[in-house]
Amino acid sequence: MKKKVLVLMLTTVIVMSLTACASHTGHSDDTITTEMNIAMITDSGDVTDQGYNQASYEACRNWSEINDVPFTYYKPESDSDEARNTSVDKAVAEGADIIVMPGYLFAAT
Repeated sequence: MKKKVLVLMLTTVIVMSLTACASHTGHSDDTITTEMNIAMITDSGDVTDQGYNQASYEACRNWSEINDVPFTYYKPESDSDEARNTSVDKAVAEGADIIVMPGYLFAAT
């Protein structure tokens, strides 16, 4: 039960953060859009782990679809800090402006 509450809270924080990043610039012209690319990197799990990786993935994907913003997720090749750093570097090289990294395993990253 505690894990579900934690996942729900984390998902809420992510969605609220993404909404704040895409807020309107204050101009009256509604044709102005914010260009952004969102990336999410899993830790040692994947997007079907029924935990915070899956919750973060679904929240990012849904928000991106609703707001017509490109979204990509990355799964590191191994469970290591080096592999997670490589995934972050790849996301940045491919144009990610916002990178979501759920989990304590990203502390070193």
